[in-house]
Amino acid sequence: MSVLQMILERVGEGVESEGDRYRVVEERDSYLIKEIIIGKEELRYAFIGGMWYYRGRFDLESDISLPYPFSTYYTLKIPDKRYNGRVCKSLIYTKMPVIALQFKDRCIFMEFDPVIEVKGKEIFPFISLHEDQSSYIISFHIFNRYSIKTKESAWLGFGKKRKICVGLKPGDSFEFRLRIKEIKDWKEGVRDFVSKKLPKEAKIEDPYRIFLKGKNALWRSFDSLTGTFLQLPWSRAPGFVFVNSSYSLPSFDAVRLHYFERWFRESGDEDFKEWSNKLRDIFKNPRLYKRGLREGRGIIWYNMTNLAGDDLEGFFYMDCGYSGYPGGQATIAFHLLRFLEMEKDEELDRLVRESLDYIASTQKGNGSWPMAIRQEGFIRFRPEDLERFETHGGTAECVRALLLGYRRFGDGEMLERALRGLNYLDTEYPVCYHGLRDIGIREAEAFSAIAVMEAFMDAFEVLGKRDYLERALTYAYYALTWFYFYDTKQMELSFNFHPISESITPRISPYESLLLVSTYNRLSKLSGDLFWKDIAKILFVRTIRWISENGGICEGIFPRFSNGLEPLPMEQTFATVELMNASTNFFRFQDKRDEHEKDIEREDKDIEFVIRDGKKFILLLRDREKLVFDVEKFRIEPIDGVQMSEHGIFFSFFDPYSLSSSIKRRIKRFLRGRYGKFLLGLSEVKSFIWGVREPRIVREPKVYPLEKVKKKRFSVEIEKNNTAKIYYQTSLHRIESRIRALRENGKIRVLFDPLIIKVLGHDLSCKKVLFPVIEGKPERVEGRKIVFKGFSVFASSGRVMITEGFTAVDQTLSTNWTHGGIYKGALGIEIDAE
Repeated sequence: MSVLQMILERVGEGVESEGDRYRVVEERDSYLIKEIIIGKEELRYAFIGGMWYYRGRFDLESDISLPYPFSTYYTLKIPDKRYNGRVCKSLIYTKMPVIALQFKDRCIFMEFDPVIEVKGKEIFPFISLHEDQSSYIISFHIFNRYSIKTKESAWLGFGKKRKICVGLKPGDSFEFRLRIKEIKDWKEGVRDFVSKKLPKEAKIEDPYRIFLKGKNALWRSFDSLTGTFLQLPWSRAPGFVFVNSSYSLPSFDAVRLHYFERWFRESGDEDFKEWSNKLRDIFKNPRLYKRGLREGRGIIWYNMTNLAGDDLEGFFYMDCGYSGYPGGQATIAFHLLRFLEMEKDEELDRLVRESLDYIASTQKGNGSWPMAIRQEGFIRFRPEDLERFETHGGTAECVRALLLGYRRFGDGEMLERALRGLNYLDTEYPVCYHGLRDIGIREAEAFSAIAVMEAFMDAFEVLGKRDYLERALTYAYYALTWFYFYDTKQMELSFNFHPISESITPRISPYESLLLVSTYNRLSKLSGDLFWKDIAKILFVRTIRWISENGGICEGIFPRFSNGLEPLPMEQTFATVELMNASTNFFRFQDKRDEHEKDIEREDKDIEFVIRDGKKFILLLRDREKLVFDVEKFRIEPIDGVQMSEHGIFFSFFDPYSLSSSIKRRIKRFLRGRYGKFLLGLSEVKSFIWGVREPRIVREPKVYPLEKVKKKRFSVEIEKNNTAKIYYQTSLHRIESRIRALRENGKIRVLFDPLIIKVLGHDLSCKKVLFPVIEGKPERVEGRKIVFKGFSVFASSGRVMITEGFTAVDQTLSTNWTHGGIYKGALGIEIDAE
């Protein structure tokens, strides 16, 4: 008998239908609009896309463990309802609007409408699952009244409950479509469903520019004093989220070390080499790894750091895990091994070998690894014993590290344990758990699927067995079921990825999406199937629309009730790095050089720099003074023959030099450390009450000229006729620049390039940084060029600000001005030659 003959479709209660059109015939609190009854046989696999996955029980009863504060990560929730004692869950939690029931030789595959329009308004119906002795029963419901919970902040804080009244009455009508078909295998249904929805072409505009803007955004997180990257810069204000209690994440520093070294070798960009040289030392810092373990042998790296004085101090957040968030041992080992393939480092090589020893020694008997092991401390951030739960993502990451270790060291035990891990992950019917430690325990997720795909592809490349590639493809189809494939009037969701089923949902996940872009591209190359490349392209296109003005990206886009989608108010540095990595799939590095740099290197014998009084350098054109730069005051003095105020062109840093800022900075420095961090963390308690909200943005002009600041030292040196070097240092900043001049088309161009400003401390209160600043209004602005009467200025970064009193380029978000950052850019002045 055909499976289709074993299915009964029936219209429920309170409505009647004609085709896909339903009409309300009586007023009720709830309406059962459709019920599907399927004759029972052995069920091997079932799912509602991105919402529910079968694990031996055909119902929607949730048994996930989600304690506070993880239960607060949302902006919109629709609590479950009950119908005849059964749980009914809102379809707002589904991503791919399909239901699949896989039996031994066939699969029932259903497509449905996740959103319907009732009386001009869109609502999400509810769904319930139930089984009795003879049938599987799937029901779709509309509740005339239900509750929603909303919150202003996606992180922390408390939500507000409100009642929603749909107001269905007799005579009202709506459309609801459900299509059922019989196929052989669930993967066939997923591929066919996606293929019909794929756009013909996804055009990617200038991926190289996306890469460069992402790189610029990384300067906002780089701390040159410790060599790390802070994880959470505010998107529209200087500073960082939770900087007093959580500074950086070593697992993501390992990822950056690997990527930066590769990008340096491919692009020749020295900034990447500078960063990788700093990052490699982090993993040799004995304050950031631990010996003498409670469980296992070898060494372990801490998964989070805190600032202690001018150095980093490690600690464990949610115990010692292997991958995911907040990262762990396998992620670090894998990416350090990738770095060591490019760069020799005997000390790092030895430490990684010991790290692999720890990974091997903590494998479970069934081939899996635990979520995490408590290696120190007495207080758990989560009450659950994470060691009891197996992790798919962590297991996959351990497999990857051990396979790479086997290839490097030739250790047979590493290969044996990697194969046991692969055997644990090997299935035709995937459901992933515990890849992340800040979502629900026992919560189905697809974050792990990305690492699992990569692990099977690694095994295919190392061992050459086609079966491993086939299993990577199985998990690739599983990950596809976590894509949104519908839009609403308020939310454009289609072809966005979100790998969490219950806790931090609904949401769009740019970070995981960008990881998946690279994974699907790799899968396409290994399998020769362009389908996966097409998916990667459309996913990339849909994700990059969330890039911030700074060039970075956050990890979460959340819905606002009846008001569309909104990103988190901070960027995630690890997400920005994956944005850059994903973009490299769509371009090839080429050596590029700005034409003006080539031009500026030409000498002009009519132009000469001279020093006056040891603190000023003067630009002369045929012995005529054209421009004076006062190094002591760090400003360009009024230009001869040009209408300009007495202050000339200057730099402004608002607030770091104030007395109150100095006192706060000294207190923080005194407290920073293993125990003082708890006192500093008290300042963040308000976030637990009101939620994580962006700080007040200083929009009004704030000017504090650098010439008012006490100098420690300064110097100027003439290199040749039209080239000079300047050095300037205060207690908090050091500025260096090479200045060159060139005459062209009747103009003299003076270029400060590079202009490097180093922040010499931590915890600076730097609320507004402006340079160049010119009193008065310009005639016009042409891109980055600000044109005044008789001269013009331009800066390589920042946003032009024009006020009643002055014109400036706002550099507040150009780099990390608060914690050991570096600004690298250029500044130019153009004046008439005659």
